[in-house]
Amino acid sequence: MGGWSVVKGLRQQGDRELGDERILGSSEFVQEMLNQAQGAVKYQITSRNSMKTIEQELKVVCKESNSTVEQLQSGSRRQPLPKLRKKLAYRFVGEYGLSLAETARQLGVSTSAIAKMLKRE
Repeated sequence: MGGWSVVKGLRQQGDRELGDERILGSSEFVQEMLNQAQGAVKYQITSRNSMKTIEQELKVVCKESNSTVEQLQSGSRRQPLPKLRKKLAYRFVGEYGLSLAETARQLGVSTSAIAKMLKRE
């Protein structure tokens, strides 16, 4: 902005720049970053609702594929279980913001297995 004297001058004129101490840049850039961050937040679910949502999701996907949650969480490699796990891993991590470790616990596999699933597209 050109230093404190410029900032003070703009404030005296009534011009205020949008700012956030976590983001360096122009007012427009700061606003865009805040809008993007806000957009990402709406897809995250709260921790108290996350387990209910995940349990429901597991039941629905298993029912659609004629499998049980126990089969899915058993670690079995029989089809269609690996494909279901991959589908759920993408959803849990990408849409719900669940950690790799929690996703692994819910799907009955290791954290590294989840990481590999997400890496292979």
